[in-house]
Amino acid sequence: MKVVGNCGFMGTRRGTSFAAQIIPKNVIRIIVDQGMQRAEVMLKGPGLRRDTTLRAIHGSGILLSFV
Repeated sequence: MKVVGNCGFMGTRRGTSFAAQIIPKNVIRIIVDQGMQRAEVMLKGPGLRRDTTLRAIHGSGILLSFV
C-alpha cells in the first residue's frame, strides 16, 4: 500500500515530519473504521519522523502493544 503517494506527498515532501504526522492519522482513521482497537507497531531507523509518527499514533487512542 503506497500511503505516502495516496496522501499527495511527492518527491522530497515525502520525508518531512509533516508527512510523518499526516500519514499515520489517515491509516488510523481507516483501521478504526474497521473496528481495530490495538496495534503492534514496528518503526525502522532513528530520527524526528519516528518520534512524530509515534506521537500521532499515541494521540489517536489506539493502544500500542509493542514499539
